[in-house]
Amino acid sequence: MEYGGTEKQTALREISEETGLNAIFTPGFREEVTYRIADFINKAVVLFLTETNSMPVILESEIAEHRWVNAEKAKALLYPEYGLIIDKVEEILK
Repeated sequence: MEYGGTEKQTALREISEETGLNAIFTPGFREEVTYRIADFINKAVVLFLTETNSMPVILESEIAEHRWVNAEKAKALLYPEYGLIIDKVEEILK
């Protein structure tokens, strides 16, 4: 986050810079997940649920790989700590 910026401002900026997407927040959804990387780095990530009306423009200098996947595939690709959040999103989207 930049000094004086909010979590949502940071998320909007990062989404736009890294994917070119125009994100529209789902009101009231904010989740945080924490996990360890390589047994010595603690990582904390704040997640928002958004929708978009644009197509991604991926900057290869920012993102090495991307793909659209369903919830089960996302759970298989991500750290296990994301599983409950993915389940929560699925319930919201039903």
